Amino acid sequence: SSIDRKLILKEKCINKFIPQCPYIKPDGGFYFVIKMINEKYDDWKFITDLCNEKGLLLVPGCAFGSTLNKAVRFSFSSHIVSPEKIEEGLKKAGEYLKNI
Repeated sequence: SSIDRKLILKEKCINKFIPQCPYIKPDGGFYFVIKMINEKYDDWKFITDLCNEKGLLLVPGCAFGSTLNKAVRFSFSSHIVSPEKIEEGLKKAGEYLKNI
């Protein structure tokens, strides 16, 4: 289906640009939760820095409960954002993560 193809494309982009971080795939939703691997870095600092330095807006995992501390939620609604923009955003996040 079209949704399955989009999900596969998004997962490929995560594996390409953010290979160092484990992630949780959606079960029917359009978001991925990416776990931070740098224990010294918290989700709030990460999302604040990405917003200020790369123009990306993410949600800290802790907003969804303590089990998602040290994680961020990437929303990939392709009804709002094109696949090219999603790829661009993941590339920016990956570039940032390489420097922390």
